[in-house]
Amino acid sequence: KLKMNNGIAAISGPGAVGLTLASELEALGFSPRFIGRRGPCAAFTTIKRSDGQVTRYSWPKPSPDDLASAEIAFVAVKAFDLALALTSLVSHLEKNAGVIPVANGATEDIVRKVQKNAPDWRFRLGFCTFGVTVLAPNALALRSREGGVHFGALDPEEAKTKVEAALMATPFFVWHKHAV
Repeated sequence: KLKMNNGIAAISGPGAVGLTLASELEALGFSPRFIGRRGPCAAFTTIKRSDGQVTRYSWPKPSPDDLASAEIAFVAVKAFDLALALTSLVSHLEKNAGVIPVANGATEDIVRKVQKNAPDWRFRLGFCTFGVTVLAPNALALRSREGGVHFGALDPEEAKTKVEAALMATPFFVWHKHAV
């Protein structure tokens, strides 16, 4: 497990991708906390891994202090919801937090537009390469042993943060210097 200041990871989007991200972050020692469409929320799921292992997860509703102290944040929503989700999420975070959207679709223009209005946060570009199937409400199955989250800075000269560098301890998270 990684050693972090507080280990809080904020996640906007408690769907299949967000819940899978939370399970991977928890395995690294983070304490995932969720924000849904209506604000902070609790989340739970059961995930069946490709090797047959089944694990039940439960995350409490975050307090404002939890979110404000998050060391990293992920946005796991559809591209058409991305601008609103990013704007909502950063309103809960301390300045300079890393924000990694893993939305599907063309997201660079959306992220850059939000960044212009919120220049005090470290916005990244990201995407996920893992397959996840919804088996039933709050029950997911990972479809392969491989895959993860690939992300990098909008500006190729910007270095990763200490927390982002720590994520590289597992092959699930992959940094790309030239994300754009």
